[in-house]
Amino acid sequence: MEIVTTWNPEWKALLEKLQSEMSFDEITKFLDSKNKIKKAYSKVYILLKDTVNSGHAVNGAAHASLSLYLQHEDNPYVQEWVKNSFRKVTCSVSEVEFELAKTFGIDYVTITESMLNGQEIALAFLPRTEFPEFFKTLKLYK
Repeated sequence: MEIVTTWNPEWKALLEKLQSEMSFDEITKFLDSKNKIKKAYSKVYILLKDTVNSGHAVNGAAHASLSLYLQHEDNPYVQEWVKNSFRKVTCSVSEVEFELAKTFGIDYVTITESMLNGQEIALAFLPRTEFPEFFKTLKLYK
């Protein structure tokens, strides 16, 4: 799990003491209770082509999420996402945005639709706490 926090010397000493006495989960719960830590939850981005009808899009999003999990269930980031977050951001994108999203060096799964002659209709990007700014500009699926 990735934890984002602002350190000061007192917190560092406290964390070192806690590490010798508590598990990681116990430490996280303790620090959360003291409001000294801010979690950065991971999320998965699912991109659906805006040219695909809503029926295929909904199925594509479901298949993308499940496919991502099944293909990467041994990945520790995927395991952390399933256990602690399971957040997803589903976006409707143009053909250009769809292709551009593939170029950021983030692992993803591609979903094709046999009823549309094998056309690529969805991408699901492995969970991360931070995505490139490009992803934050995409329109949410409605």
